[in-house]
Amino acid sequence: MTGMTPWFLSKFLEEHKGFKDILEVGALDVSGGYDLKDYISRAWPDANYLQTDMREGANIDVVVNAHNLLEHFGPEKFDLVFSFDMFEHDDAFWVSWENMKAVCKKGGYLILGAPSRHTPLHEHPSDYWRFMKPAFENIFFKDLEDVYIHVFYPQELHNSEIENSVAGWGKKI
Repeated sequence: MTGMTPWFLSKFLEEHKGFKDILEVGALDVSGGYDLKDYISRAWPDANYLQTDMREGANIDVVVNAHNLLEHFGPEKFDLVFSFDMFEHDDAFWVSWENMKAVCKKGGYLILGAPSRHTPLHEHPSDYWRFMKPAFENIFFKDLEDVYIHVFYPQELHNSEIENSVAGWGKKI
């Protein structure tokens, strides 16, 4: 998980309220990063918050491959479904995205954060993809409302045109 994750999630939490059932996809902490449960519990202390991953770990509530979220949870179960820094490790991220959309309630939100061209290879367990803003605009969030997309650039490269990561949110209609 990158440093942009807490900033982006905090921005979302400031602008959106009232989520009861929340699903984090790909939540296994493999690098000693951030446990987003703290951010969620401060914003919505009464929310039902599940952290999922395809592997067991200290912060994982449910072990399930993101390709099988719909099968495991059923349709339209969550008000908020989000994933940060997982899609690059997913051999079929498009299947995971469709499952995330399927378990999100109509009127609920999806949040996605993913590395872009400047992010180095990091295998946990494998690393397949990098994403750019047009993928967020034309693939992930094309059928959603209230879409916000932010591109993060590496701080050490002033005036860089090579993105470090991209994140976005959108409301399911």
